[in-house]
Amino acid sequence: MEMEERSSTHGLHHSDSVTTARIQSLTDGVFAFAMTLLILNFRTSVDIPSESLTQILFASVPAFSTYFLSFVALGALWVADQNHFRWITRADRTFLWINIFFQSFIALIPVSTALLRSYYENPLAVVLYGTNLIICGIGLYLQWAYATHRRRLISDETSETTIRLMKSRILVPAMLVILASLYTFVSSVVSLYMFAVIFALAMIPATSDKIIKIIREKL
Repeated sequence: MEMEERSSTHGLHHSDSVTTARIQSLTDGVFAFAMTLLILNFRTSVDIPSESLTQILFASVPAFSTYFLSFVALGALWVADQNHFRWITRADRTFLWINIFFQSFIALIPVSTALLRSYYENPLAVVLYGTNLIICGIGLYLQWAYATHRRRLISDETSETTIRLMKSRILVPAMLVILASLYTFVSSVVSLYMFAVIFALAMIPATSDKIIKIIREKL
């Protein structure tokens, strides 16, 4: 009797009926929603006295910049999430909630982007934007760390090198985002350029891996 109860409880916790394909479908939907909101929240400045197109476009530079910045950031996070599911083959209830936590902050990126677009010279707006990205990184890291702990949710083919490398690919950009966020107290504009460079590096895994290797050698 006790064995049957344990088996039942174990089954409830592991939620085998929820496949990784369904998790990915939900995640894709959240990312698509967040990316769409970025453009829906896009506003050009039309309250210029002369209503010169050149002036309007110039005034819209912050809006264009933050739009592309956040779109690339979301793209980098989506790619990282997709890479995880190359090796994650199972799911349990805890993993589902970690994934939901991660997605909740993905959905907030359009909000922090709107604040950044309107107050990009205000350090608080930059810090809030950076914090949003950092928490997304934490969610991504927790997802991978939980899935790989004692190899509970990953395929047997996943090597220890892959596990360590994927963790580094999350932690190093997150640390760089922290530095970029703090640099806003020196210069908000330079801080935004730093964000752009970080996201560009995230698009090139080979370059990111070289940076990780250099950091490890220095430590």
